[in-house]
Amino acid sequence: MMNMIRASLQGMAPWALTAAVLFLAPSARAQNIADTSYNAYNSAFLVQNGSSAFYTNSITDRTRAYMWGEASDIFVTEDYYARTHNPATPVLITNLLNTFMADNNGADWSWDSWNDDIAWAVIAFVRGYQITGNTAFLNAARNNWDMAYNRGWDSALGGGVWEEMNSKFSKCALSNDPLVISGCALYQITGDSSYLTKSQAMYNWVRTNLFNSTSSTNSLGAPGQVNEGLDTSHGLQPSDNVYNSGGFISAANYLYRLTGTAQYHSDAQLAITHIVNEGPVIDFVGSPGNPQYAYWFVKGVSEFATDNNVWSQYQSYMANNANTSWANRDSLNLTEDDWTHPNTGSNPVALNASSAVTVWQVQQQPNLNVSGNYAIVCAASNLALGVASNASYAAVVQQPYTGAAAQQWTFTPTGGGLFQIKNVSSGLVMNVSAGSVGSGATIVQYPAQGLSPGNDRWQPSLNSDGTYSFFNHNSLLALDDTAASTASGTQFSQYWPNNTNAQKFSLIPLGTIANGTYHLTPACATGSHLDVAAAGTTNGTNVDIYASNTTNAQKWTFTANAAGNGYRLSPLSSPGLSLDVAGTGVANGTNVDIWTSNTTNAQKWGLTAVSGGYTLTPLNATGARLDVLAGASADGTNVDIYQANGTNAQTWAITP
Repeated sequence: MMNMIRASLQGMAPWALTAAVLFLAPSARAQNIADTSYNAYNSAFLVQNGSSAFYTNSITDRTRAYMWGEASDIFVTEDYYARTHNPATPVLITNLLNTFMADNNGADWSWDSWNDDIAWAVIAFVRGYQITGNTAFLNAARNNWDMAYNRGWDSALGGGVWEEMNSKFSKCALSNDPLVISGCALYQITGDSSYLTKSQAMYNWVRTNLFNSTSSTNSLGAPGQVNEGLDTSHGLQPSDNVYNSGGFISAANYLYRLTGTAQYHSDAQLAITHIVNEGPVIDFVGSPGNPQYAYWFVKGVSEFATDNNVWSQYQSYMANNANTSWANRDSLNLTEDDWTHPNTGSNPVALNASSAVTVWQVQQQPNLNVSGNYAIVCAASNLALGVASNASYAAVVQQPYTGAAAQQWTFTPTGGGLFQIKNVSSGLVMNVSAGSVGSGATIVQYPAQGLSPGNDRWQPSLNSDGTYSFFNHNSLLALDDTAASTASGTQFSQYWPNNTNAQKFSLIPLGTIANGTYHLTPACATGSHLDVAAAGTTNGTNVDIYASNTTNAQKWTFTANAAGNGYRLSPLSSPGLSLDVAGTGVANGTNVDIWTSNTTNAQKWGLTAVSGGYTLTPLNATGARLDVLAGASADGTNVDIYQANGTNAQTWAITP
């Protein structure tokens, strides 16, 4: 499998690097802590036995958490997957959800009279479907959402869903907002507009009865405050809990994404501002001495910041919460709900420790800092992404790479680690046809922000082999070479993530460096240079490595190709010849020689910055790299092309 670009760079001479394809902001430290905190959580609470998997109540109580707690603990793994797209995680999520059903009367949860319990579980199952494509999870989510809404909604107290059906004592934020969140997702997935209509009705009930939407303090509390609920005996149940605020924010933000109604955006922003203004770290907000379940608040802020490209407003606050919670962790790397004091308890509880894990998973995602034009090459077909024409809605297809502008792409950051991917020829961006969230929907180009919100935004994810996968922000599905086709003209689609080569892509930088003459030094033999054997001047003369010397056989003239698709490398000893993949071969071990300069891709080389130098990619075989045979260092060691592997045999320093 191709080990594609780890970091790409163009635009400057090799000793003055400025534009690299790197994951940037937040730092590697943030990503490492996110991994460490998640692994610590699993080490402490996850129990697995074959395909059975569940989270325990606590360190000492090894029984599974109760229904809603079991579902809430699963959120953590779903958040980890959303950040990393680790290909092993969907299997764990499948096992967790199947075990949940085995423990909770299958897909019928009507035995639980608490509608907020049902709502949390429905969210876990909707997300599980979006990650795995398992329709059993979708069916369970639909059936139980319908059940909770149908039994819970009535006209008492002005509408809304009862929290608990036996007593019918109160209707609250917790029994309505989570159903709004999952209802929005079900509307997207199924196209059933009744989910959206019902979600809007529940939201409006919460907004009218529990949320202070004004700019002044009133009977509902401070501006932006979300109260607990209404009960049949006392009316308003005042509270100022971050979990109520967070659920409301997520609900408002999701409705804004789906409808574009400005009120939802304003409500979410006001609710965030209220909590943020309470203090720099979530702790005792509204209830002194009572630490709070912060999961939904940090989740809601992250969603709002990402969807609306406003991370600059909240990054400091979110990072401060994450860093403070981490600084007060215990010896197991766990922090319960009190983030501002050292955690010294002897029996951490899984639910209480989950928020401090998620605050790291939902930090701003690292960006690709990308400058210039790129070819995007599919690992399954070794063909490049292009467009059939410059027309709006033209298909995004795969084609043999020619360097045409229709096969070149630029990346425009849109916040939260997401990008629009713009075609150089048409100026249009990659979209999913009709804004679909369905697996198999085709990929087209369309004006930016012209279809569903988030439909033209893609999350790049770096795979372990150095390739990238791209996940659509609207559908959460992966850019896919349909049926792993190798045929030119195949239109790309979106599909359930599967970690196959059909969903892995290399980025080939197509910018230019300064034309000039350079030495190439392999990292496996730093006393040697790329060398024309015996300073030969005829077609087919071999290229090897040899101890550094001052001859023209070790000096290579870099000339940017006019189409912007890589470089020609010609030895000063034979300026009419160029570095060439023998016979335009693509197999591992194909020899590299010099040959009369021509226009084939066997003489076009893309440069990619990596630690310690560059890799050189022959554009006729984009899964391969210029390679020192076996990584040897002896004079005369042959140079060939070989599958990208990240070794020193494929890393070259380029110096004048």
